[in-house]
Amino acid sequence: MHASVVEHGMAIQRSLAALADWGLSEDEREAVVVCGIGSDEPGAAVALETRHRHIVDVDRAVGALVGRASLLPLWLRLPQDALDGLTPLELITGHVAGLRHVRQLLVRERLERGFN
Repeated sequence: MHASVVEHGMAIQRSLAALADWGLSEDEREAVVVCGIGSDEPGAAVALETRHRHIVDVDRAVGALVGRASLLPLWLRLPQDALDGLTPLELITGHVAGLRHVRQLLVRERLERGFN
């Protein structure tokens, strides 16, 4: 049990550290983390923890793909063909599944590039 509490805490810390580097306003950060998930909803705690883990995954994947962490805030705000012209930030904050979708696209891209 203690291991899962520590792991949960680390996921949140890493997520918040990643968000600090994304160049988002406070409202945008909250939208990325919460995205309409109410704390009183069934399964909200698990959904929020999953979002924190996905934020860390997205941060790592974009960093690996673009090679420079300083480009991540720009990448978040540029329309992407793979997202039907939406920016990653619009998709992430516009729908609860948007973060998962962006994460899956990045994972697929890294697989295609051979984890380079």
